Amino acid sequence: ANLFFEPSTRTRTTFELAAKRLSADVMNLNIEASATRKGESLSDTLRTLEAMQCDMFVVRHQNSGAAAFIADQVAPHISVINAGDGRHAHPTQAMLDMFTIRRVKERFEGLVVAIVGDVAHSRVARSEIRALNTLGVGEIRVVGPKTLIPVQISALGTKVFHQMEAGIAGADVV
Repeated sequence: ANLFFEPSTRTRTTFELAAKRLSADVMNLNIEASATRKGESLSDTLRTLEAMQCDMFVVRHQNSGAAAFIADQVAPHISVINAGDGRHAHPTQAMLDMFTIRRVKERFEGLVVAIVGDVAHSRVARSEIRALNTLGVGEIRVVGPKTLIPVQISALGTKVFHQMEAGIAGADVV
């Protein structure tokens, strides 16, 4: 079941297409027309979908931590995939970006990667930083104006740049 609590075109459609290509039956729950709009709790909605024998929930939600909350609520045999939650994470987009980097570069080790833009509000940037660290990238840079870079971002193993030219100089991937 695709549970998209906020608008999405690419992510929802991509998950639906991938599932169908793998011969899965896909249900797209229309949240705007669901009983949650008249007060049904999220837990009740999940119980209803479990009763329909759903094996997996792909979740997109505007609140950070929503996918983890849902994973804690459902039966142990049900998988939950985070398709983006709040400002927290978008691991599936990060995985696609890692796949793209891998197709072009021979290895992750030693690469200098610059993430440019509004890092403060980007769930993708957070997921990419985590993935790049896990894959052993040599240097991760975040580039943007001070107002769009979280103060504590360097604690995640990044170097902070506020000038575009300096931030992308010598980068292997931008």
